[in-house]
Amino acid sequence: MLNSECPIWGTPASQSDDNGLPNSKKYYSHRTAGYFSVTDDALKALRNIKPSQRPILTTWIITQRRLGQFCPAITPSVVRQLETMRSLTVWDRRDHLLHYLASKIERIGMRVQIAGQVTDDLRRTTEELLAWTESVEDRECRYLVDFCAQEGLIEKVGSYEIQLTLKGYEHLEELGKASSTSSQVFVAMWFSHSMNDAYEKGIAPAIISAGYSPLRIDQKEHINKIDDEIVAEIRRSKFLVADFTSEPEKPRGGVYFEAGLAFGLNKPVIWTCHEGSIPYVHFDTRQFNHIVWDCHSDLESKLKTRILAVVGEGPLLKPAS
Repeated sequence: MLNSECPIWGTPASQSDDNGLPNSKKYYSHRTAGYFSVTDDALKALRNIKPSQRPILTTWIITQRRLGQFCPAITPSVVRQLETMRSLTVWDRRDHLLHYLASKIERIGMRVQIAGQVTDDLRRTTEELLAWTESVEDRECRYLVDFCAQEGLIEKVGSYEIQLTLKGYEHLEELGKASSTSSQVFVAMWFSHSMNDAYEKGIAPAIISAGYSPLRIDQKEHINKIDDEIVAEIRRSKFLVADFTSEPEKPRGGVYFEAGLAFGLNKPVIWTCHEGSIPYVHFDTRQFNHIVWDCHSDLESKLKTRILAVVGEGPLLKPAS
């Protein structure tokens, strides 16, 4: 990889054209805490984003990596979604700091250096802390460190190092449990009779066998405005399965809308599409790792495997007998 500049922050980064995606470049930046790629069209759009959107985009990149995307792809649609993505709360940023420490600590009692003599390792840690906590300046990180210390979640060791306390580990454990409480999965797809088997014998069984409950908005009884109901149910859902199967050259606009909404809420989106429709998937989303299926049994097997790998077992999973 060549020495370059992070297209989001303007900080030093490495860049490569070998990304496996057409018309895109792959970057490694400490300021985004790892790898990401940018399409050529998105690279132009990034030059015009607001300064306040840079940390939000960085949070999106980190969230996608935590959901299993080793090198998240920034496309024009991702840049457009920045207008709807919300900043983290102070409490979310505190929790992100704890998650970062947990990712750096291999054994209980280990410490992370956050100040002192400047080395390459310290520069990396400093930039990664900024990225994980949606911060722009070092003083924001210092505030969050003090916040965590006052709550007893971390302990300062001297002036330069910090470590997680037992209370900090307990808090992370509770966060993990809380994130698993929702069992609902929103399914966005083409509501056609030709897709009945795909849903009833593929998508729904995969979701159920992974420990979740599928929801299709056309199968829910309600008297509300449909758009409001869609937004409410996506907010209640743990993640979204978006199937982009369609008639030739007639993409399902509703599926793109619902996937984009979940995207903006930082909820995992699992992308699927029948092999006959994949050529018609829009370029903005084609670069995501779609499950390409040819029959309902193939869809069920691949979707369940992806759910367990990316999201994990759901709260409704029946224990093995």
